[in-house]
Amino acid sequence: MTQQDQNNSEEIASSGVIGGHRRETERRRRHRFTRILSLAGILLLITALVIPATGYYVVFVQPHRETALVINDTRYTWGDYLTRLKMIIAEAQAIGTWSPESLNNLIFDMVNDLERREIVKQYAPLENVAVSDLEIDNEMKARIVGVSNVDNPDIPESEYRERLRLRLEILQVSEEFFREIAREQALMNKLEAVLQESIPAKLEQRHLYEIRFNSSDTDLIDARAALDRYDAGESFQDLARELSDDNATAEQGGDLGWVPRGIKEEYDDIMVLLADGEVSGPVITSTGVSIFLAEGDLELRDVREDHIKPLQDKALRAWIAARRAELVAVDALSRPAGGLSSDRYSWVLEQLRQDRELFPTRSASE
Repeated sequence: MTQQDQNNSEEIASSGVIGGHRRETERRRRHRFTRILSLAGILLLITALVIPATGYYVVFVQPHRETALVINDTRYTWGDYLTRLKMIIAEAQAIGTWSPESLNNLIFDMVNDLERREIVKQYAPLENVAVSDLEIDNEMKARIVGVSNVDNPDIPESEYRERLRLRLEILQVSEEFFREIAREQALMNKLEAVLQESIPAKLEQRHLYEIRFNSSDTDLIDARAALDRYDAGESFQDLARELSDDNATAEQGGDLGWVPRGIKEEYDDIMVLLADGEVSGPVITSTGVSIFLAEGDLELRDVREDHIKPLQDKALRAWIAARRAELVAVDALSRPAGGLSSDRYSWVLEQLRQDRELFPTRSASE
């Protein structure tokens, strides 16, 4: 082999080595790029899975576990709140008393109801108030067949049990949970009956007439217009028959009869301030706006039977308020995050909208 041929062979060999290195480098580069793409794809897939899962947890799981109310060592979550709220709605639907217009108030009052019931459960025993298994059974039965049918021999136990089973299916709760709700109500009823003993047999009373306006948009305007007509000489009773939104008294010319002091806060000032035959200005009440006519003077009179229940309710509210104040004073009652915030309210509505058993064809707020 000549020197030239040897040189050419070395150049070819060198070129082959260089080419091999280049091909190996290119192969490794493509391999690294492929690995990077694979890792990026895996990361994108994980992100695509994690973000919805995190969103689902934050929206649907986490709120259920967050604390809504704490009284002493007893804790209620927003999941507990929602279970009770759905049960109340379903029960009202089952017995035909549900009104969609009441939903907003119900959502806000549900935490208060949880609080009231727990205070009664914890502190009623201090008043020597307790309920037996039979009283709980009767409360359960009353919720299924009605109070008047609790002892009805025409409703056998087998029929009651079947009705109970169907009701539990509708309410989507266990019998144990339903029984606990019945126990709470029986305990509250018994405490209320005990507190009745604090109601005097006689109370100061005043004979009142009322014209009630329930429209939130025009109630003040309507009340002032009624006063203008009264000042122009029209009879208060005739105006009540024509204008009052209180169906129970409108036909009687707005006659409330003799009303005890303390039965409603909005009545108390009226009883004291109005002279005989005097008509009040518009008074904001729990139901809207009213105007009142007072007759005669305050008199000490026997409490009528139909006033007992409202006075019992007021005594129970006062008792619960006193116990609540004691709990707050020692930091034994709390509503973390301030209770029902606007975000939590929106969450509650969304949970209700998604429950097609409760709202199969329309949104919860409709």
